[in-house]
Amino acid sequence: MAVGDQGNLPGAANLPRWQVYGLVALLLLLSNVPLVCLIVLWPEPADLAGPTRLHLLSWSWTVSPERRILLCVAFCGLLGGAIRMLLRIRGDFTSPEVRKW
Repeated sequence: MAVGDQGNLPGAANLPRWQVYGLVALLLLLSNVPLVCLIVLWPEPADLAGPTRLHLLSWSWTVSPERRILLCVAFCGLLGGAIRMLLRIRGDFTSPEVRKW
């Protein structure tokens, strides 16, 4: 893209503003899922002694301490990725190089 070119960014779609806001709202909502799972899975010291029964909404399952820690690590990574994605979207839409709507 030339320096003075006002065309679209490569790979950018021409979406109406309401669709962009809806997409960002959906991503914000979905980024809370790993946070809720972390709160449910976070082990107490007594929980690491043996398998425990976890309850989330209508689901219930037994998890060993090792799997519980592994799930916490996985959800921490998912939460970090979601935060990074939202920051990237914010940076893309607040950049002065993006043409005005």
